[in-house]
Amino acid sequence: MAEKDEYGFDKKYRYNREEDYPVKKTKFNVKSILFYISITIIIISILLSCSLAGYIAWNSVTNDPIIIKIIKTNLAILFSPLFLTYVFVKSIVFKLPN
Repeated sequence: MAEKDEYGFDKKYRYNREEDYPVKKTKFNVKSILFYISITIIIISILLSCSLAGYIAWNSVTNDPIIIKIIKTNLAILFSPLFLTYVFVKSIVFKLPN
């Protein structure tokens, strides 16, 4: 039995079949699409956590002066994962009031 080329024909016949059987290439790359989707999801989750932390920090104490509220909100936005963890532990685990 003769050896087969990459198109499945016998190798004893020398013929360039690339013109007859072109390689079909997709118009888009799946890896790049998945990369951009994951980057978009990460950016959206960061923005949501920052906005949630800022909202919670702004409304946590209503009697504070505006400058203190601004400082607390900026720090909460800057360290939003830590702040949201702190709020979760404070309110859910220890069941402390605001």
